[in-house]
Amino acid sequence: MSAAATRDNWSNFISYFNTANHGRKTRLGVFENPANVVTDYWIESGLPFSGIDKETRDGRTNLFIRVGTIYHTVNDVKQISMHLSRFSDEDGIDISSSDGRVTLLRFEN
Repeated sequence: MSAAATRDNWSNFISYFNTANHGRKTRLGVFENPANVVTDYWIESGLPFSGIDKETRDGRTNLFIRVGTIYHTVNDVKQISMHLSRFSDEDGIDISSSDGRVTLLRFEN
C-alpha cells in the first residue's frame, strides 16, 4: 500500500513517523534517472532509525534523515509517500525532490 502525505501535513506525518519507527533497522538509498538511465545507490543497511527533521527555507522544504551516525539531506522535497507491506519487510517512505531523485528509506525486520 502506498499513500502520499500532503505538504500541509508533512510536520504531523514526520512526527508520527519518527515516534512509530524510532530504533528500527533501516536501508537508505537514492534512485536517479539522468539521461533516462536509472541509477541506484544504497547508502547504508542495518543502522537504527533516529528520525527525520524538517526545515523550510525560502519556500522550499528540506528533510534531514538520521540513521545511526549518518545524516542524509533531501533538498527541495516535492512529495513524501509512505509504503506499507503485508509482512512489514518493505515498510518505509519514498521522498521525491525537485532534481528528480527519489530517496528510499526502508525498514528491515
